[in-house]
Amino acid sequence: MLQLVNFTRSKLALKSAQQFSGGHHHNKVEGRIKVNDKIVWINVVPPDGIPRRIAGFENESLLEVINRGHVPGIYNECDGGDNELKPHQVPIDFYTSGAQCGQCQVVVADPWFDKLNKVLDFEDNRLLRTLTNTATNSRLACCVRVTPALNEMIVVIGNNRQGSGEFFTGTDPAAF
Repeated sequence: MLQLVNFTRSKLALKSAQQFSGGHHHNKVEGRIKVNDKIVWINVVPPDGIPRRIAGFENESLLEVINRGHVPGIYNECDGGDNELKPHQVPIDFYTSGAQCGQCQVVVADPWFDKLNKVLDFEDNRLLRTLTNTATNSRLACCVRVTPALNEMIVVIGNNRQGSGEFFTGTDPAAF
């Protein structure tokens, strides 16, 4: 019995087990998987003025992150445009109608604005056609792709309501 225990602990037994399993090592994990390596934190200031910190994941749209966090002030009637390929996804579908409502407009703070994915033509046209004032750092949340470079990004949601039922008029400077 003692010899059997020593045999199972020996390197010979480990080598024979690897040969029996085919010698594959692709289930080997180097260290622990950290949740913080997978999460991108987004700081959102909605029209009610109460800042919120929301967890997002890589390669999803900022609109999905904001909707999952139940942040007020976003009225995404078109839900980011087409259902097949969203505006933030790669490869880009140049035949898409893209974002149609423009009611998910956000203002991104300066250090992170340069790290965003490029503005496509349909997003630029939609921002130019909005009835509300747009800042130079304005983007549509459905067109912004979340990447690890955007960790701790600060986003301000302005007055996005273009129809009836105004939630916030944007005339109170103390709200920002």
